[in-house]
Amino acid sequence: MAVTLTRLDRAPDVIAAAFAAGANSVNGPNLASENPTAGQAAARAEALAQAKAQAEAYAAGLGMRVARILRVSERGVSTRPEVYVAHLRVSEAASAPPPPAPPRVSLATGEMRRDVTVWIDYALVPK
Repeated sequence: MAVTLTRLDRAPDVIAAAFAAGANSVNGPNLASENPTAGQAAARAEALAQAKAQAEAYAAGLGMRVARILRVSERGVSTRPEVYVAHLRVSEAASAPPPPAPPRVSLATGEMRRDVTVWIDYALVPK
């Protein structure tokens, strides 16, 4: 079963309620953005700028200049939260007493990091 929350401050209460209702394994919370494409354009622009700067540095080091782009491909887009993510598991045994209450999980708002990886082949020519 999955639960979607839009208020991060409620997550500890939801996890506690799941255990109180009999859950013996809670994975998460798994944090994601409501708009997964937000920020990708900025990450893509940064990746392109870095690739261009690297090509120019190689060209300068070789006594050449960048003439044109031969090929561009995007190798990956990823998003990951920059906050703590908990994994809780309570083991179950038939004759064992009930497990203790799970620890309270403290969560705070954070940032989502967006990464874009591009590969660009540049043509270098003599100066």
